[in-house]
Amino acid sequence: MVTDHDEDVSAYVVEPEGGTLLVVIPEYDRADVSFTYLVNELADRVKNSGGSVVAIIGAGGRQAAEWTDLSMADYPVYSADPTQLKELVRGAVSLVWLRDGV
Repeated sequence: MVTDHDEDVSAYVVEPEGGTLLVVIPEYDRADVSFTYLVNELADRVKNSGGSVVAIIGAGGRQAAEWTDLSMADYPVYSADPTQLKELVRGAVSLVWLRDGV
C-alpha cells in the first residue's frame, strides 16, 4: 500500500499506459541527498517524453515532506512500508522503470 498523508493512493501511483519512473527509497535514513541532482535530471527527461515520475519512501509523511524539500522534487513523494520496498529493490536509492504498468 502506498500512502499520501495516511490516504491510500496505490491505484494512482502507476500509470496504466506509458512510462513511469519509480524513485524507491526503502530506508530513508540511508538515502544520500547527493543522488537528487541525477534523479531530478532523469525525472525531467522522463516527463518531457510524456512519462510520469513518483517517489516512494519507506517512512512516514514527515520524511516524505522532508525529502521533497531537500531534493527539490517536482514529482509526488509518497510513503510505503519499508519491508515491501526492500522486496522490490536493493540499495539506498533505486530506480524502477515501468512500461504500461509492468
